[in-house]
Amino acid sequence: MVPDANLAWLFTEVDWPERFAAAAAAGFTAVEMPWPPLPPAEVAQRLADHDLTSTLVNVPVGEPGSEEAFGWACRPDAVDRFRETFTEALAYADLTGTRFIHVLAGLCPPEVDHDLAYATYRDNLVWALDQLHSDGPTLVIEAINRRDNPLFLLDGLTEATRLVRSVDDPRLRLLFDTFHCGVELLEAGLRRTPAATPEHGWSPTLATVASRFAEVRDIVGHVQLGDAPDRTQPGSGVIDFAQFFTALRDLEWVGFIGGEYRPTAGTLASLGWREQLRG
Repeated sequence: MVPDANLAWLFTEVDWPERFAAAAAAGFTAVEMPWPPLPPAEVAQRLADHDLTSTLVNVPVGEPGSEEAFGWACRPDAVDRFRETFTEALAYADLTGTRFIHVLAGLCPPEVDHDLAYATYRDNLVWALDQLHSDGPTLVIEAINRRDNPLFLLDGLTEATRLVRSVDDPRLRLLFDTFHCGVELLEAGLRRTPAATPEHGWSPTLATVASRFAEVRDIVGHVQLGDAPDRTQPGSGVIDFAQFFTALRDLEWVGFIGGEYRPTAGTLASLGWREQLRG
């Protein structure tokens, strides 16, 4: 397991250009970002200067608060716009060596039938897969909680999982975010249950973030950490991260683990989860 820092959420104590150095100084060897406010060539240079791997980038999206704040992937009237932004993300990934491109589903327009928006998203994903090079990045999709984003196309982890399985391409994986999963469980009226243990297996009847991860482990490409309900650092909310990290180890997760949360007392003070990952 390789911890990585999301530079949009961590090391915000310094300006964007300095966050690469700050992450490296804190011991990270990998970083991710939604979309950096720096030219791609400068990002590539800063990654090289600090021996950092670029784990993940999002397909560019619209302005915060707009109908396009989560992109154009599910909008039937904006297929060309989606393809433009995906092509931009793919060029960025090629230049920076980024491992994953996150293709956000987008907000379903109120005037568009959900099934049509879903079909548009799926078609766009299939098109995007056809654009990948043989040694290019993997695409990931994510279930973003409906409490914070009620118009988000995918209504939860189950629908996101069903979509990945229906496309059935190893280059399309699930982005498992503990914060969004935790909020989904809270909104369903469920709370932390006693920890599952390896000898008893990971039962799908246990309504925990760990058990939800176990259900989808075979299609997960990337993991992001944040506690619920407020997307703060692991251990500051209601998610049982000792149980979750045990599940990662027991289920032999070997990928990247991105810190995507809001530190409550500064970035460096929030990084205790990296020691927990080591067991």
